[in-house]
Amino acid sequence: MRRPLLFGSFCLVALIALIYCRGPAETVAGPPDGTQLIVTGQVCDKDDNSFEIQILEILSDAAFTQQDNSNDSKQNKLIISCDTQELFIGAEVTIRGDFYHFSPATNPGEFDYAKYYHSMGYLGRIYDAEVLALSGDIGLREYLYRLRMMWKARLYEVFPEKEASVMAAILLGEKQDVDEEIRGLYERNGIVHILSISGLHITIIGMGLYKLLRKLGVPVWAAAIGGAVILILYGIMTGFGVSVCRAVGMYLLRMLGVLWGRTYDMLTALGFVGALMAVIHPAWLGHMGYLLSFGSVLGLGLLLPALVKSKEEHEIPKLQKFVESRMLRVVQKIGHFVAGLLREGLLAGVSITMTTLPIQLWFSYEISIYSVFLNALILPLMSAVMIVGLVVMIVPGTGIAGTVDVIILTGYEGLCHVFENLPEAIWNPGRPTVWQLVVYYLLWAIVVWGIPWLRGVYKRAGGSLRISKRRVVQKRLVAQKGVNAQNGECRQKRVVKQGWFVVQMVLLVVAVGILALPKYRGDRVTFLDVGQGDCICIQLSSGEVYLFDCGSSSRKGIGENVLIPFLKYYGISEIDAVFASHGDADHTNGLEKLIQLSSKMHVEVGQLVLPYMSTDTLQEEFDGLVEVAEVANVPVRSIAAGEIWNCGEDSFVCLHPAVEDLFEGNAGSECFYVMLRENGQILSLLLTGDVEKQGEEQLTSRLAECGICGVDVLKVGHHGSKYSSSQAFLTQANPRVAIISCGRKNFYGHPHGETLERLEQVGSRILTTTKYGAVTVELGETCELWGWLD
Repeated sequence: MRRPLLFGSFCLVALIALIYCRGPAETVAGPPDGTQLIVTGQVCDKDDNSFEIQILEILSDAAFTQQDNSNDSKQNKLIISCDTQELFIGAEVTIRGDFYHFSPATNPGEFDYAKYYHSMGYLGRIYDAEVLALSGDIGLREYLYRLRMMWKARLYEVFPEKEASVMAAILLGEKQDVDEEIRGLYERNGIVHILSISGLHITIIGMGLYKLLRKLGVPVWAAAIGGAVILILYGIMTGFGVSVCRAVGMYLLRMLGVLWGRTYDMLTALGFVGALMAVIHPAWLGHMGYLLSFGSVLGLGLLLPALVKSKEEHEIPKLQKFVESRMLRVVQKIGHFVAGLLREGLLAGVSITMTTLPIQLWFSYEISIYSVFLNALILPLMSAVMIVGLVVMIVPGTGIAGTVDVIILTGYEGLCHVFENLPEAIWNPGRPTVWQLVVYYLLWAIVVWGIPWLRGVYKRAGGSLRISKRRVVQKRLVAQKGVNAQNGECRQKRVVKQGWFVVQMVLLVVAVGILALPKYRGDRVTFLDVGQGDCICIQLSSGEVYLFDCGSSSRKGIGENVLIPFLKYYGISEIDAVFASHGDADHTNGLEKLIQLSSKMHVEVGQLVLPYMSTDTLQEEFDGLVEVAEVANVPVRSIAAGEIWNCGEDSFVCLHPAVEDLFEGNAGSECFYVMLRENGQILSLLLTGDVEKQGEEQLTSRLAECGICGVDVLKVGHHGSKYSSSQAFLTQANPRVAIISCGRKNFYGHPHGETLERLEQVGSRILTTTKYGAVTVELGETCELWGWLD
């Protein structure tokens, strides 16, 4: 077996994944949120406004002598928010402050801070911290931190602020200061990886130093050790991220091979380092950085050679009579060199993208279609960016050289804007299912191992015999007709190789098509957890998508942090209509952000639908939302009671407000009755916004007039306020399931006990977003209901 160590590493990683990666992160024990703690620990990192400590002891403020042993050894770090001027890395510090856990994801697509930080070994965060005691001596890590800050200041002296933030991220790992516009631009175009410390840094620094020392006559062992020491110090200084651990580990194995006189194999080293990292820290197997870092190198080590062997072109003898001019020969060589670089860059980009595509879709839900071509253009210049940046950062008086990096980074920005504005720049199929991942990588394996094996069988069984016979004939032709026969033989080989290449590309296209298949065939209704607010998304099997409200008064950035990731998660790139029940911010601020970012995020909004009311009232309640819609060229219209529309077998009825109603505020909220039908299953919904008092009385009357005397799912009005959901209304609606959207520990005390009692009296099953997170109802072969936190 070739590469037995690689195979064994794969098996070990797979075994660890089965044991430790069985879904969402488990709940981590710790004190309740808001508990005041006294903590003793060792400072292990810091920035301007916070620092990190390795926990030594945790005490509650109420009992100074009683240690809290609820913490387990896997999460043994804390992030402390306070002034860090007097602190230094390595110091032993005692602090007092309010403890809070990291927020878990409560909606599809939402970033799971709890899972991410727990996988990195963090228990939680302490705010408003006060330093009670500080001791210890300054050590190596503090000196490296100060060196990093000195070099960072140097970059900001040489470069303009925007470019300086990018160079600080590229060279020092200072990604938190990157200009938000640039970061978003790079993310949307699939080149945000250039802001991370990666294998390119290790190659330039480690191998560059090793080769320099060897040229200066330094012995092999000394040059290898010198390069390794510098790389380890660089890794410590930049935080030793996942990709840095991988790259440094592979470099150390390479140097060991040099010292012991052994041949270095990139894939074997990759497998060994990957397995070692998984054994030390199993949670990394669910970390996007780990999977992308190792997946990219696997693509270069496995898929790229398989494609190159099929695509490789044999040299055609040059006809000197056509290339008599020396200048023409020079131009020809330059052309071949540039074409070769582009071809290699594209094949390398295709190999990396095809290997990591499911990983990117699993975590990001979308990918830039043109990122392969953009990376082929920018990556060849990244070495120059890094080398010039290192020189400018380290060597005084070389600031003028930074102009080169400014020009290149400006070019990157311009290319991103060009590619971003190309048609269909973003492909958003949503998060793939497990079976799609399995089928995709089976096809990928056929391309990597199956096609080369079949090509070998073809050569041994018949292809080689036919080619051998042709060679005999062609040798005779060579003697008679010269180079033309050689060209014919080369063409024959190219046709065969290109045929295999086409088969491989077809298989890769089929694999991508597998990821594009719909994840669910049926109707889906999601009541998102937006805190103190409302947001309901209805996806129909016929393709239509409707959004009812989106806003929050308790969670910031609800549009960009909850709604848009939710849409990306399910592959929604077009919303047929957005409904705003009334003008309160907890129902509209997310809609404003969605419409504002719709073009940039490649989400098309068909129309904005507002409740029917007088022009003055409409202008007063929805002024900001209407203005944003007009700027984004989103049509705006009103809807009144009695309007009905159908989507296949599904129907929607507006019940409130009517044209003759003169309600304002909550009482004038849009209310809809929705009937979904799929495979003989029927699901009825009643969406009530914040309707209350007189408005709810009118809604109750219209329910009776329409003969609606029971619904399957009720979105409880006004977040469960006692001023909504009267006994008369609930008796008429008679909901089987009542869903309440409200914020945790909200100021208003929602849901009120009176409302819960009335719901229980009519026999409703009550689900709150505070307990279940986003609540989803799917109507397909069966009707299923679950909460995201179940």
